[in-house]
Amino acid sequence: MEFVDGQTLAAHRPASLEGTIEIAKQICAALIHAHEKGIIHRDLKPENVMILPDEMLKLMDFGLARSVSSRLTKEGQLVGTVMYMSPEQALGEELDGRTDLYALGVMLYELTTGQLPFQAENPFAIITQHLHAPPVPPKAHR
Repeated sequence: MEFVDGQTLAAHRPASLEGTIEIAKQICAALIHAHEKGIIHRDLKPENVMILPDEMLKLMDFGLARSVSSRLTKEGQLVGTVMYMSPEQALGEELDGRTDLYALGVMLYELTTGQLPFQAENPFAIITQHLHAPPVPPKAHR
């Protein structure tokens, strides 16, 4: 695996809305590239985005990524990080690139408000919120 010199987005958050927008644009470009090749990341989160010294981003940890045509996930097995997981992924449904866009939306919510849209003591409660609860509007936080 390539050594990547930089910091994770989790450790080096943008200081401005403009910085957040630039990060979102770069992540979208990386996702478009992956999705055009039929690859879904399935675990997009700030810890899997590296910011290089030149401020360019690298999308990391494709360990859970799958080809759209792949059937490698075992039935009943939940994979990913629940705080960023799309409802379809939580339900074990067939996924496409929209699951990564959902995770990006959660990341942008977190980057702009300073907190996750859904929080709870256990993973099941977080998944339940993703499935059934609307998030607090970001403007209520900031």
